[in-house]
Amino acid sequence: MFYQKYLINTQYWHKGAPIFVYTGNEGDIEWFAANTGFMLDIAPKFKALLVFIEHRFYGESMPFGKDSYKSAKTLGYLNSQQALADFAVLIRSLKQNLSSEASPVVVFGGSYGGMLAAWFRLKYPHIAVGALASSAPILQFDKIIPWSSFYDAVSQDFKDVSQNCYEVIKGSWAELEAISTQKEGLVELSKAFRTCKTLHSTASVLGWLWTAFVYTAMVNYPTEANFLKPLPAYPVQQMCKIIDKSPSEATKLSRSFAAASLYYNYSRTENCFEVEHEVDTHGFHGWDWQTCTEMVMPMTCSNESMFPPSGFDYKRFAEQCKMKYGVLPRQHWITTEFGGERIEKVLKRFGSNIIFSNGMQDPWSRGGVLTNISASIIALVTEKGAHHVDFRAATMDDPDWLMELRRQEVEIIQKWLNEYYLDLALGVCGPALYWRFKKTLRLAADSKFSCPPCICDCPPPLSLVKISPWLANLSDTDCGSNDPDLKQEMEKQFVDLLTEELQLQEAVAEEHARHMNITFGEAKRVASQYQREAEKCIAATETCEGARERAEALLIKERKLTTVWEHRAREMGWEGE
Repeated sequence: MFYQKYLINTQYWHKGAPIFVYTGNEGDIEWFAANTGFMLDIAPKFKALLVFIEHRFYGESMPFGKDSYKSAKTLGYLNSQQALADFAVLIRSLKQNLSSEASPVVVFGGSYGGMLAAWFRLKYPHIAVGALASSAPILQFDKIIPWSSFYDAVSQDFKDVSQNCYEVIKGSWAELEAISTQKEGLVELSKAFRTCKTLHSTASVLGWLWTAFVYTAMVNYPTEANFLKPLPAYPVQQMCKIIDKSPSEATKLSRSFAAASLYYNYSRTENCFEVEHEVDTHGFHGWDWQTCTEMVMPMTCSNESMFPPSGFDYKRFAEQCKMKYGVLPRQHWITTEFGGERIEKVLKRFGSNIIFSNGMQDPWSRGGVLTNISASIIALVTEKGAHHVDFRAATMDDPDWLMELRRQEVEIIQKWLNEYYLDLALGVCGPALYWRFKKTLRLAADSKFSCPPCICDCPPPLSLVKISPWLANLSDTDCGSNDPDLKQEMEKQFVDLLTEELQLQEAVAEEHARHMNITFGEAKRVASQYQREAEKCIAATETCEGARERAEALLIKERKLTTVWEHRAREMGWEGE
């Protein structure tokens, strides 16, 4: 048990409306909330409750307080599976506390958070009805994609803007290496790079430049933004413009430094650069543990990359992790736990309601799902999109392709929610809403529903004439045939009249006495049988009438429920007839 931080916005929500949950990733949750304006933008439309949950071991959500990063024993609880379980527990608890357990949940996440959102939908489909996973590289493991994909994509971003820009950056590493061999090389680099303190290694310079180019490619947004750093719109273009407009006598390394300075000092507030000791302002430090345990994403640099060629040596990587944390990486754990291989075939069979959004300017897109898997597992791909750009707040300067991307996402989410509320309504109201929404078996507005007439399966009255045909020859059988009232009365008292007739016949003809006794007994038997059948018919009629009355009462109740749920469905955006 530990205190986990989450942010909540109830401004547009009402009980029963959707709950949109951001599955926090590797950093402070306020930072992600501030850069996920899309959720706030669409909350009024859906009347949604917004919840941003901080990932364990990041920000203020420390399971062991100040000792959380003390050793591998405590850090062992920092992993994606535990984080997903945290989200599930918190969501269920929150819904119970709000007395809104019927509210549907849609999870949102970008980058690692997007991976968590997709995995959460797969692991906890009973909690989340759908997931929007933006820039989620769930295929960046094992050998699912080429290991050089990421840095090839970064290089392509710069090459697409300017071939010269690409060549300058590619050539700058050799110049850096040459300076490192000089006696006063570090002093010279410290001056050239305006470092706050004298450098101790050229590796830190390489990392400083490397980070600037990679992160700028990731956040190559079409509008000015402040995600990783304050940057202008399309910062890759701006970097290449700096390189291309540099004096011809400038070295490739100095041009690369000038371009990288855009990333570190676009705001022009830095007088010097902390090349070796940059402050972790977003709380990334836990990610290093995760990469050393479960998030093993092999990456290499090919000869086509603008970075120095390099390979991936798992043995060396494992040794470094062992030295730093005392643990060895679980190289294949993610694909074991969540899958990845042949994902299009696997998820097609059992997955549903996931949007994978990727922009091809983002190097992480190469490890994402880029094609539709099924009718409900959709890949939305934009050629000019950057790292979860769709999650950024809408602005007046947003290009048409970005607005269309968000429109599609909203439309799909709306479909998920419509289906959920329809299923919920049918579960409560049964056939009444089914008739209304499915347009079948619909009752006319002015028609009055009632049970069909109750038809009792009673046999026709037994005829004494059929039992004793000779009675037809009696002289008084036609008596009263011309008098309806008398006929009706005689029919009612038929058994009594027959008894009297038999008694008279006994007096007249002794020879008929025995036969009359038999006939009298038979008549009583038939009369008794008729009475029993009549009682059955009466009972069946009463049962049918009672069922009809109960059915009418139930129909009235269902009509009321139908009206209530139709009203709620329309509030949620349902636009059916």
